[in-house]
Amino acid sequence: AGSCGPCRFGMYEAEFRRALAQAGFPGLRVLVIQQRRGLDQTGGDGETAFERPFVVALVRALMLGDLLNELGHALRPYEVRPGAVDEALEEGRRWLYWALRDRENAVPVLRRVRRRLDQVELDYLRVKPKVKITGEFWAQTTEGDGSYHLARWLEQEGAEVLVEPVGTWVEYLLWNRLRRARDRLGLREGGPDAYSARLEMRLRLGQVLFDSAYNAYRAALGFRTEPLASIETLARYADAYYNTRIEGGEAFMEVAKTIFSVRRRKAHMVVSIKPFGCLPSTQSDGVQVKVMGDHPDLLFVSVETTGDGEVHVQSRIQMILSEAREHARREFAETASRLGLAAALADETQRARLPRPSATTPLPRRETGTAANYLWWLGRPAVLRALPLPTEALAELLRRPRRAPGPGAGEGGD
Repeated sequence: AGSCGPCRFGMYEAEFRRALAQAGFPGLRVLVIQQRRGLDQTGGDGETAFERPFVVALVRALMLGDLLNELGHALRPYEVRPGAVDEALEEGRRWLYWALRDRENAVPVLRRVRRRLDQVELDYLRVKPKVKITGEFWAQTTEGDGSYHLARWLEQEGAEVLVEPVGTWVEYLLWNRLRRARDRLGLREGGPDAYSARLEMRLRLGQVLFDSAYNAYRAALGFRTEPLASIETLARYADAYYNTRIEGGEAFMEVAKTIFSVRRRKAHMVVSIKPFGCLPSTQSDGVQVKVMGDHPDLLFVSVETTGDGEVHVQSRIQMILSEAREHARREFAETASRLGLAAALADETQRARLPRPSATTPLPRRETGTAANYLWWLGRPAVLRALPLPTEALAELLRRPRRAPGPGAGEGGD
């Protein structure tokens, strides 16, 4: 894959060609996929062609991978039996592989995955801080030696991890291409740089189709995963801090995601990870200082990966993570007190009798932490607990005061 902007990743093509030539393979082709070209990846000798069936299959696979990955990170910290979530997801990945291979509709398969996940027992009373991982695209997306297995390590340290879907990057590419197309409004018709209404219509249609397909897959999984963030919203958040016309690396989105996480109460802490010397992400880190000054509640740490820096990186993250834990505990205690559940949570008998949602039942999004949002779920009328309510305003409208169940009582009161 190629790159854009000030990323050294763009130099790899020349290095690959030189290494192959020195190894005795000077004529071996190196295919480069450039994100700016979109579906038109045909090079000078016509070596690469993206056809529609291939692109559709690729996009479907990206969406499904995003959703399963997000579900795994959302559920794994609360599984009662270690490994139960991974076992269910491994089965789901096999089912989805067969569906993609045979070009079948993935929605029925996702419903089957949902039923399988609902067999996993969870304990949402474990108070865990939410940690958002952002940074350089590859480092924040991969889970391996290149990122020090950051997501899994954070889970071992007692955190719930929020990973960024690849779908957000696809949304950004569509949004940015549409903006560049609209920049040409008013230019002379017929010229090489003229505005194209047809291109704008195709891009807008692409956005609608992508969002619709993604949300259809989310619906099949019970809306347990988060919707993709609006790039327009992210751009507005970043506009006061970062020139949204700069396109290198993650562009303005690193800064925007940090602001989004704190203003929308998505995470207690944000970790930005990048390979050593990544210039675009380092530029964003400089801006994050101003963001932190304007958002005193923000817990942010930036780390770089090098061959010998794993212990140092983990040590830096642990210092901030301890503060995030305290924030999560305080939030949980305040929510329990507000909802009148403190006494029930303090009594082991009553605590054990509290109802538990299935794994794919969406929780309210009133607080940052999952445990605190579970308490808001307890506050819903019993008939509404299994419904994926579209807005918390509706849930608040329908919610009525509820007493904690006493010894020997069931869900009662609703």
